[in-house]
Amino acid sequence: MISNKTFNATNPEYNACVGNNGFVDLGTYSYGYKEAVEILIQKTLAHQTTLDAIVYPMVYCARHYLELSLKKIIESISKINFVYDGHFIPPDVKSHSVFYLWGEVKRISAVDERYEKGINSLEEYINDYPGIDDSAETFRYPVDHDGNKHLVGQHCINLLNFSIRFAEMSSKIDDFEALCDSLECEYRLNTTVDCLSRNQIRKIAKELPNEPWSKATIME
Repeated sequence: MISNKTFNATNPEYNACVGNNGFVDLGTYSYGYKEAVEILIQKTLAHQTTLDAIVYPMVYCARHYLELSLKKIIESISKINFVYDGHFIPPDVKSHSVFYLWGEVKRISAVDERYEKGINSLEEYINDYPGIDDSAETFRYPVDHDGNKHLVGQHCINLLNFSIRFAEMSSKIDDFEALCDSLECEYRLNTTVDCLSRNQIRKIAKELPNEPWSKATIME
């Protein structure tokens, strides 16, 4: 345990639980970065920040929130793929590329048609990020590993527009994660039949002719 003048637990009113002190997962981390963005946006819209400086931690935190959310979604959908294929190999979530992670989300979400609506809803928001920072480096450092300056052709980023788009994207991610949680619970009950999900079975049942059973039919 690290304990020094900077990192200690001397005041319970302001102690933040980390490590094994509480349940920590990708969702905990992604929520923290999301909340950091929302706080920075509040300060920015109240004209309490320096726009030319705050843009870097704001967009970096937003991008990292997105990356962690995609990794969490991949973990969830992978569990459902395992139901149908015990030899399923989940995507490599060590990658920092939003382009790669989003592509894998779309690929493995084909396991259940109910993901499609959320995928389509998120597509345009997530596709905005790889073009400006797919490596998670652009908003962390002024230059890349070769010494080339980042964002040379960008000039400006409107933080009011960014805040609106971020709020819309994070709301849609919340909805998609809720769907993932719901489907995880459903599949945990092992209600699939011959590679058909509960939703597909329900659709088939509704399409069956609604005819009363006769005694003659039962006898046959």
